[in-house]
Amino acid sequence: MYALQVMKNTTINVRSFGWILAIVIPMLVYFLIKQTPHNYAFQHFLIIFSIAAIMWMFRLVHESIPPLFIISATMILGIVPADIALSGFISDAFFLTFSLFGLAAIIIKSGIFKRLSIMMCLNAPQNSTRLQFFLFLSGLGLSPIVVAQINRLDILMPAYKETIKAAKLTDGSQAATSLLIAMYAGTIFFSEIFLTGKTSNIAIYSLLPDEIRHQFTWAYWLLATAVTAAVMLIFLFLLFRFVYKKQTIILDRNILLTELQKLGKMTELEWISIFSIMAFILAIIISSFFRIGLCWLAFAILFSLMTYGSLSVEVFRKDINWSFLFYIAGIIGMMHTIQYLHIDSWAFQGLAPSVDKFMTNPYTAIVFIFILVFLVCFILGTIPTTVLLFPLLLPYVHSDIITPWVLAFVILMAAEAWWFTYQSTYQLYFDYMNQQEKFDKSAIVKFNRCYGLIRFIALLLSVSYWKYLGIL
Repeated sequence: MYALQVMKNTTINVRSFGWILAIVIPMLVYFLIKQTPHNYAFQHFLIIFSIAAIMWMFRLVHESIPPLFIISATMILGIVPADIALSGFISDAFFLTFSLFGLAAIIIKSGIFKRLSIMMCLNAPQNSTRLQFFLFLSGLGLSPIVVAQINRLDILMPAYKETIKAAKLTDGSQAATSLLIAMYAGTIFFSEIFLTGKTSNIAIYSLLPDEIRHQFTWAYWLLATAVTAAVMLIFLFLLFRFVYKKQTIILDRNILLTELQKLGKMTELEWISIFSIMAFILAIIISSFFRIGLCWLAFAILFSLMTYGSLSVEVFRKDINWSFLFYIAGIIGMMHTIQYLHIDSWAFQGLAPSVDKFMTNPYTAIVFIFILVFLVCFILGTIPTTVLLFPLLLPYVHSDIITPWVLAFVILMAAEAWWFTYQSTYQLYFDYMNQQEKFDKSAIVKFNRCYGLIRFIALLLSVSYWKYLGIL
């Protein structure tokens, strides 16, 4: 629903121009490469990819369509074997994302966090700092469990609304904005810190070399990102300390008690949500220490929920983001196709002289990658940029300068440093919510721009720590 907002916001003239380019550009690509020594599969894939790139660039279709278009076209033309084109549908990333979507559907359906937020507000001190901390910690706690950022916002938005309602805060006030920023920061800004923090993490993780994936368990990923997270937390603390200063907020207990009474006793689904969260945390611990695939432990939890009947057929059909699942599978298949056809090697040969001069040490490499990702995001948006640049930049990796995981992490961090709302899918959520309940959306945009610089600084400060761990 939120992703469709992009297409609605794209003017008819821009869309028409985009469709014209989707016809003209592939023809130009064809005439440019037909005389080259590249084989049939290589040439035709570049033509297909140019069409998909225009679709992404001009937001002509839903974001899940271009990778599926690439898969279907490559299969029809016989460009790559089926096990390469469809590899995303049998990948660990697909099953892990699918399982986490199912868990998120249960949590959202149960409404457990609305109950917890009301109970917290009834016992919270009458100041904004504690409420900010609760909303931030709730978003941060959901990050490793609920993989889709929009789902996390879906879960916590009722808690934010109940707090605003009970405190009788006006729309756009500094107190209301500080609570919104706290929820947003916890939900979004630390997504890269956890392996399961967002779908892009899982997609890129699936493209890492086997030995790197075996090294970076869920726990080791968290350990590797610890300094980056600490730097970001310090800046966040300073922001709330000096910009959104402590204020007295009087919560109307009668409103809260009335809402709590409406909810009644804890339902079976709420208890199941709690146990499911605990089961997934246990799965993370088991996978990290016993080297068992997290995707299969998560899938076992989902299978148990379906067997017990907690995840009904209706919820399974309607509340799981199937379009995004197909998007992830399509993206992974597309990346494997690029590697299979050696397009990444071809790009490496052409760009090596220009790129190598920036890959002299970890600091210049991070600066170059961050700026490159930041600029490409203006054209393609966050997710396409992330999954396209990683395989193209992977050949430039040197173990003594930058490793595959560091490359992946820098790309993930830089892709979230968006400048305009059209670059971010989850930002459309706030566009949609702002149509129903007004709040200061501009504060989020300003905050994200500021935090883009903080992400950059945090990455540079992490280099020594990565050397200490042996990652660099």
